[in-house]
Amino acid sequence: MFLVAAITGLLWWQRGRNGDVAGAADILGLLFFELLFPSFSKLSAYYIARTGADLPIEILYPTLFVVVVYWFGGLRPEAGAFFGNWLSMLLVVLVAQGCGAT
Repeated sequence: MFLVAAITGLLWWQRGRNGDVAGAADILGLLFFELLFPSFSKLSAYYIARTGADLPIEILYPTLFVVVVYWFGGLRPEAGAFFGNWLSMLLVVLVAQGCGAT
């Protein structure tokens, strides 16, 4: 957090000293970021915990789905094709879960 604070301070270096409209707009941006950053740092801990807790289910359900659909659909009976399909499904589900769609 100190590193981000130092970078933020450098990006908005002495902007509060300007008495013009552009300086005021810069200060509004600084204050907005100052309040927003700690909130996002707390949300990332929640996101990591939620993703870790949901991971077994997010892997199990798509695996069961692919096993049934792949063989019922008569797709190629080769290990490489099956596991490629399964991996594609897992990646799509994990990205959707990361975006909050599941």
